[in-house]
Amino acid sequence: VSAVSSGSGSEHVTVGIKQPQSTQELCRARKMPEGFSTQAVLVSAKQNAVSGHDAVLLDTGIELAAYQPLRITASGKWFAEANGQAGAGPDGLANRAELSFQGLRAKYGTLVARIESGPFFVVGSSFFSCASAAGRLYLGFWDDSSRDNSGSVRVTVEYVASNGLTGRQAEMDAVTYLSA
Repeated sequence: VSAVSSGSGSEHVTVGIKQPQSTQELCRARKMPEGFSTQAVLVSAKQNAVSGHDAVLLDTGIELAAYQPLRITASGKWFAEANGQAGAGPDGLANRAELSFQGLRAKYGTLVARIESGPFFVVGSSFFSCASAAGRLYLGFWDDSSRDNSGSVRVTVEYVASNGLTGRQAEMDAVTYLSA
């Protein structure tokens, strides 16, 4: 940061932003860029089942930038049956057959995602990749019926917003400003 006094009571301030690593370098190193945005959400097994009767995927409200690092972590327990016997974390039920639906084959009870109306992908308890496309991020419980589901998992999403600015840069989107 540099400041120059003009003698009139105001000063000109220039804020320098460090040049980030390339997106490819960040993805290879499984690193998030400096100042990335973070949001936590709760995904319900009943309300957010992928192919549930009245269920819909959770709209996170997050607009992702294409080809930018994306990290998702999750914890908690949810159930695929009303009797509470089929409980699992976000990695899904270990002792069940897998469910194939809309081009994805995954364990029942797995935390899954999609960007806009693109293909589903497995998130589980930990996921890192570069976003395959720009668009809204949706999360869900991988199951063929929501009627007997219960529980939820807490999900934290670390991302670069679709405007391409990281959290700190978005707050100071101009590198030069005047202050009184």
